[in-house]
Amino acid sequence: MNVPPDEVLSVNQLNQQIKHLLEGNYSSCWLRGEISNFRRQSSGHCYFSLKDAKSQISAVLFRGDATRLNIDLKEGEQVIVNGRVTAYEPRGTYQIICRTIIKEGEGRLQLEFERLKKKLAEEGLFDADRKQVIPVMPKKIAVITSPTGAAVQDFLRILKRRNWGGHVIVLPAKVQGVEAPEEIIQRVKDAQSIGGVELIVLTRGGGSIEDLWAFNNEALARTVADCPIPTISAIGHEIDFVLTDFVSDKRVETPSGAAELISSYFIECLDRINRLGAAMDESVFGLLERHMQELRYLGSRLEGYSPVNRLEALSLKLDDLQNRLLASFRGGLYQNNDRLNQLSQRLFALSPVNEIHLMKAHVQNLESRFEKVSGDYILNKQDHLKSLDSRLKQSSIQQTLKRGYAMVRTIDGKIISSKKPLKPGDKLVNQFVDGDITVQVE
Repeated sequence: MNVPPDEVLSVNQLNQQIKHLLEGNYSSCWLRGEISNFRRQSSGHCYFSLKDAKSQISAVLFRGDATRLNIDLKEGEQVIVNGRVTAYEPRGTYQIICRTIIKEGEGRLQLEFERLKKKLAEEGLFDADRKQVIPVMPKKIAVITSPTGAAVQDFLRILKRRNWGGHVIVLPAKVQGVEAPEEIIQRVKDAQSIGGVELIVLTRGGGSIEDLWAFNNEALARTVADCPIPTISAIGHEIDFVLTDFVSDKRVETPSGAAELISSYFIECLDRINRLGAAMDESVFGLLERHMQELRYLGSRLEGYSPVNRLEALSLKLDDLQNRLLASFRGGLYQNNDRLNQLSQRLFALSPVNEIHLMKAHVQNLESRFEKVSGDYILNKQDHLKSLDSRLKQSSIQQTLKRGYAMVRTIDGKIISSKKPLKPGDKLVNQFVDGDITVQVE
């Protein structure tokens, strides 16, 4: 029998053709079966068989997909897998490379979730240009959740701990069960009718896909997508995804994360205010200290111009002039007495007795006149000094105040002699003879 050489395939060529055939026709398929012969290699890859009552197929779950799925696979567990069928050429065997694995109990819901997710995505409900901007500091928010659940308690506790200054309205709704989607839809509509609501938060704690299924309701997803108020979906934990996560304006992993997001800008502003307040305090205290130094300097200068100090200086000068005047008079008298004594001695030596008597009488007459003139002069000077002293006292501030006058000063002691620098609201101190009184300019 003659076989054409070009029709003869090598084993490797056949395996390659089978590989291309399988991958071309089964690039993505869903299988249901039971896990058997499960083993996890040190590399992190998982190898097992997927079997039913009549046959089995080898399966591989690579480390990257296993980490992403975060699923705990067990021997004998019923699962639904999605992946591509391929051939392993060196051994001539085929297997399925798993990309998604769902436990049998969750498989129906997961498939329904994927169907709805694809449908809404194709309609554009997940598009970024539909997303509204989340207000950075909302004054009023509506929280749709179970009022007795731990989620709302964590949410409110974090806002309180951060001293958030907004207003929270909790709209109670069932978050699990057949009636939950309709209640949540109604609460979204109620939030829109409340005046001033700037943000709506849908939240609940984690759970299985059955527990979270209310948030995969198509009608609820469309209501959230069409809501004119910005929305946040904070359902379950970080690994949980529901349809409201995709149609809302912002998806947050946990209820606590939603509270932190809402209050983050408030905390930032509060910190900035505290830092600005500290800087302002430092600036004001520095300014006050500089002004206090200037006031102390001006006070010392003002003290030198004080009327009391000037009166004391004038009194000292007056006493000095009086002492100098008296000393001058006494010195002149002493000089005249000495001269009279000298003349008397010369007269006594040169004049006869009669001439002496005459001269003596003349001298006595001169002496009497001199004493009278000098006494009158001294009295006149003393009267003049007393007059100056009286005038000086009459011109003092106390005497001026006694005559019904008042001295006007500013609060810091500056004497006011004109109304020009004054303006309404300025406070002044009026000094009277019996005390001070504070007045305000109107």
